[in-house]
Amino acid sequence: SSAAFLIFVQAEVIYSCFQQQFLFEVSPKMFPLLCVFALALAVIPGSVANGMVTPGYCLNNKLQDQNKGVKYMGTTETAVECFDKCRAKVGKGCEWSKNRRCYLHTEEVLVGSGDRHVVCLVFP
Repeated sequence: SSAAFLIFVQAEVIYSCFQQQFLFEVSPKMFPLLCVFALALAVIPGSVANGMVTPGYCLNNKLQDQNKGVKYMGTTETAVECFDKCRAKVGKGCEWSKNRRCYLHTEEVLVGSGDRHVVCLVFP
């Protein structure tokens, strides 16, 4: 779906901002603008994920992989489906990997780790 595509484009841009380089050619003048836009889109209420989407495994407030309070939600074809499943439950965040596994986080989640094959949604 277009929403799933937008989440991955957004996550890729945010990842590129963390790495300070893009996989595609970007004018140095556009670099800060793209980063600000992608990060702003991630936190605007009512955006695609209705929370902050960052690439990578969900990390706790000590920037460690959050392994406490993780509940397997099954497999989903897209990140959007996974995030919808997680939103239907009480939690702090949601994690979806390209192998289609979906996990609900019930303990505090701060941000994603930056890994490309996983997307972390931090609930508002």
